[in-house]
Amino acid sequence: MQRRDGTKEGLKDHSLSGAEVDNSGAGGIDLALEPEGHPRISWEHVNVDGVTPYKGRVASVDALGALVDIGCDVMGFLYFKEALESNPCSLVAGAELTVYLISRDRKLHHLRLSLQPRSCPLTELRDFVSDGQTPYVGKIKKMLTTGALVDLNGEGNGFMPAPYPLSATPKEGEEVTVYVHQKLKDSGRLCVSLEPASKPRKSLEQILSDGVTPHTGQVTIKCEFGVFVDIHAEVPGLLPKHMWWDKAGEMQLNNLKEGQSVTVYVVSKNLDSGKVTLGLNPWQKPLTSIEAIRADGITPHKGIVTSDRDVGLFVHFGADMVGILRRAKGERVLYEHTNAEFEALDLAPGREVEVYVMRKNPVSGKVDLSLHPSVQPHLSLDDVRMRCGEGGSLDGLVYHVAHNEVLIDFGCEVTGILPRRDLFGAKRGQRIVVEPVEFDERCGRFLLRLASTGSAVIGEEDVVRWRVDVQRDPTAPKRMIDKRTGAVVLEAPKTGWVEVALAHGQVYYWNLDTGETTWSRPAQVYEKGSMSSPSL
Repeated sequence: MQRRDGTKEGLKDHSLSGAEVDNSGAGGIDLALEPEGHPRISWEHVNVDGVTPYKGRVASVDALGALVDIGCDVMGFLYFKEALESNPCSLVAGAELTVYLISRDRKLHHLRLSLQPRSCPLTELRDFVSDGQTPYVGKIKKMLTTGALVDLNGEGNGFMPAPYPLSATPKEGEEVTVYVHQKLKDSGRLCVSLEPASKPRKSLEQILSDGVTPHTGQVTIKCEFGVFVDIHAEVPGLLPKHMWWDKAGEMQLNNLKEGQSVTVYVVSKNLDSGKVTLGLNPWQKPLTSIEAIRADGITPHKGIVTSDRDVGLFVHFGADMVGILRRAKGERVLYEHTNAEFEALDLAPGREVEVYVMRKNPVSGKVDLSLHPSVQPHLSLDDVRMRCGEGGSLDGLVYHVAHNEVLIDFGCEVTGILPRRDLFGAKRGQRIVVEPVEFDERCGRFLLRLASTGSAVIGEEDVVRWRVDVQRDPTAPKRMIDKRTGAVVLEAPKTGWVEVALAHGQVYYWNLDTGETTWSRPAQVYEKGSMSSPSL
């Protein structure tokens, strides 16, 4: 069976000679002077089922076991005790092995390996039902002072917090029936109980986050950064210590006690990390859901800056998910902003700002914002979905290069994915022509391919540097953008070729140096698959 990354089901051979590995748990990154034969896969995308074989190469050996390179961005660790049934003497640097993934620690970014497959597949985190009523048979693995670790035949252990029911105190090695009450996406932790919930617990997607609907919860933990509340869902909610939107509620936090019943309102939920933010008082008006937001790039939204991070400014703009004004690192690409822009507007947490929604991911809930409107409205998800398979091409721009995928902005409210093997040497700011294939409901992006006709990759030597869109309304201001970066040009350039898009759809080209105009593109382009500039 063909997978999206181009490999076939069966033995996964991703071991490579030049390591480009992120040892996040150790805080180190391994580099190589030469590129590898094909992109490494993300550790989040490997199959931790205990039965899928991976070819690996031993990178190093210590007193506990061996680090094994399986072609992933994180190396796996094979303990000697996992190799006892085989030949532990084979664990020497450079040895090639067939291994199976039996554990994934999402918090520490650790993968644990075995030389023997499991007798039955392990259950991955996403497949556990955390409604509090679905039974799972497990075995008490270890007793701790705070609770018990339970082996659920999954990619990680379940945790059963103390105290336990008086009638059923667990013992190490005992087989038990448990119910998953919480599933934490960021850490991969499963919280289980010996008793089922009185009614089904809500999934993250089912939590109503309009800011005005009351939820009755119970205070579980008070810590330095806020108060955690169980709202009878698969994830807890957090009343943060600092609530810029609810100063009255912020003053009430110290009065809350663990075990106390409390009425809260969900003001934000992050579908990607699983984090839910609460308030003690309702919002002024219902918040808009991520599904209902139209990322057309031209509709202004009033927002408030909530925090300033390395990646940019987070802004609450009346939706159930905060958006981000991305900070440029190096050359600006599309909707990124410089520190000078932020400083000119005196943007800081608590300040109001007008923003435009440029793109969204309906699955992860992530939203990208801009201080400037788009040159033209973005296509809707449904508009592009109807074009899939028809062979129509769209201009795209690379804004992120991942392990085995290239993320493309092609003028739609959601972005697209192109396999990295199809765009050798991909880099941010590169312009290409793509065709939408289908919308991937799992990742919230369109699967793309390079244009099947004509030239698909536009070279850096393309002399058409600028673009102007002429509006139908003669009083509307003309906007000029840098085609190589997607950034709006505030001061009109005085040299180079300009692509002028007329209101009725025709395009002509204008040389700012000579005044020459032509209907034919003056730039040279690379043919699809060619990596060298064509002769003039």
